[in-house]
Amino acid sequence: MNAKIASRHFPKTFFISLSIILLLILSVTFLWTGARNTSQSEAPMIAGVSFQGEYKIGDGEWQTFAEGVHIPANLGDVTLRGIFLMHNPVTGEAIGPLSASSTVYFYLNHIGGTVILPSGGKFAFDAENEIIGEDACAEMWGSVPSTGEEPITIVLHNPHQYGNSNAIDEFFAHMSIAPGTFLENMMLKLGATERNIGIVILLISTVILGISAFSTVIRIKYSKIMWLIGLMAFFAGGYFLFDSFAVSMWNEPYIFNTRVLGLCMMFYILFCMMLVVTQLESKAKKIGICCVSVSAISAVACIAISFGKNIKFYDTWLWWVASSAVLALVLIICQLIGFRESSKAKKIFRMVGITTLITFLLDAVATGAGWWEGGFVSKIVFLINLIMALILVLRIIPANINAAIKARELEAEKQALKLELQESRISIMLSQMRPHFIFNTLNTIYHLCEIDPEIARSTINSFSTYLRNNIDNLDHSEMIHFDKEMSFVKTYLDIEKVRFDDELQIIFDTEVTNFKLPVLTVQPIVENAVKHGTSKKEGISELRISTRECDTCYEIEIRDTGVGFDIRQLSEDGQKHIGIGNVRQRLKHLCNGTLTIESKIGEGTVAIIQIPKKEEENT
Repeated sequence: MNAKIASRHFPKTFFISLSIILLLILSVTFLWTGARNTSQSEAPMIAGVSFQGEYKIGDGEWQTFAEGVHIPANLGDVTLRGIFLMHNPVTGEAIGPLSASSTVYFYLNHIGGTVILPSGGKFAFDAENEIIGEDACAEMWGSVPSTGEEPITIVLHNPHQYGNSNAIDEFFAHMSIAPGTFLENMMLKLGATERNIGIVILLISTVILGISAFSTVIRIKYSKIMWLIGLMAFFAGGYFLFDSFAVSMWNEPYIFNTRVLGLCMMFYILFCMMLVVTQLESKAKKIGICCVSVSAISAVACIAISFGKNIKFYDTWLWWVASSAVLALVLIICQLIGFRESSKAKKIFRMVGITTLITFLLDAVATGAGWWEGGFVSKIVFLINLIMALILVLRIIPANINAAIKARELEAEKQALKLELQESRISIMLSQMRPHFIFNTLNTIYHLCEIDPEIARSTINSFSTYLRNNIDNLDHSEMIHFDKEMSFVKTYLDIEKVRFDDELQIIFDTEVTNFKLPVLTVQPIVENAVKHGTSKKEGISELRISTRECDTCYEIEIRDTGVGFDIRQLSEDGQKHIGIGNVRQRLKHLCNGTLTIESKIGEGTVAIIQIPKKEEENT
């Protein structure tokens, strides 16, 4: 089953990537046109209205108001004095003062104000009504009665120091004599695309987080990075959603909206910093960890301070942005260090982090200077980075899943092989500990006890060592040094030498011994040589064990001058030669070694074991 899964090819990602790129193009186009259409002259509405008169900022001097002029909302209260003009719904041109019986509807972005009528009467539209809550300022709409040709005074008040410097411009850009529901619908339409993008990003983040969870279970290499990308996408999607036009018109809890927007911004940058830290090394990584810790602490501090009554959560954003900007700059420098030496995949992840932090800095400066607001550049760059990350994830995930499945298969094969080799060692041990050999050895010891007690004691010691070695090696799956293997062989030959005395001549010609081989490799071959070769020959027979070093391997030769045998018996009589089969199997699986045997009846047998050298030894 696993083999079938591993053999499948994952679908090509071309069409997915193409769809995401098209979404990016549409999103960038929308955001760009949205940024351009923030002046009164470029965004005329059906039954539109404009303001004619003068304005002053704080206690400054009065200035003539002109369409398209930027009036910053964060330099003090803005006082307007003048009349409302009616616009042609077709051409958008001003056609005269608005009648006194009309009502003007407008859009508020975190600001409130007071209307002073020509009669001296006053009334307020306040986005920060204390009855509602401590930071209930949000995007909403209000209304002012027209006074016809008589000047009206409006004092616009921004209760914040940071974040909505374009609020006065939006106030002028979205005036209408249509009912408030019409204005509401128009604003909802303006924010629809950005809200939809936010919803799509949230759905994509859900998929990425699901893949991340699966990757964690099967231990894919980049699962941690995918978690961070998924979390970044989740909070970026939330920021898109709650920063869209007229968010309070589709989701009424003002306090909730403001807090969600701020938290999404904070968590998005936090996880971006964490993504950057994953690519850092040594000292730069330690600095990065400190930066992430400080960022998290500053976010916690902003939230904790907001629980009080004196400071609103919206106003803590300035402090958070200032501290995060410094940390972002430090991380950018850390990220640039060692960029060239990074792998291709790491360079992409580094670029995602660097560009995100750079655009954050750019948006922070632009918002403070009043150039634009709402993270305009960050949104575009995020969409680009998200596509890059998705393409990379779509390339990495299938390869890593296949690799994980293959690794599990190899692990299963390894365990099966380990069990098989253990059974092989047991088979070798049982085949070696033949009742005939044991009885002959015990019988020899019995007679030696009367003839030569000293040799009997020595033989008993060799026999017990022989048994202990074979039993101990049942659980030994590692390679051992040749010298240790030869100690097992010599123990066995000491026993057989007692039985055959001078009729068995043993010669050791080991030129090289500094290599390893599987345990119980030489001993079974030597035992077969004695049992089936030299012991059946009348007179003197010779057993020679020699080693030599070749260019690519070490060779061990076991040569006897016994009776020899028909080589075809190795394949025809598996039970008789089970030890040789097991030796071949373990040589192949443990070190890719080989065993070849040649024999001639009446002349003897030659067995050659080849142990390949390690790669580093061949270079």
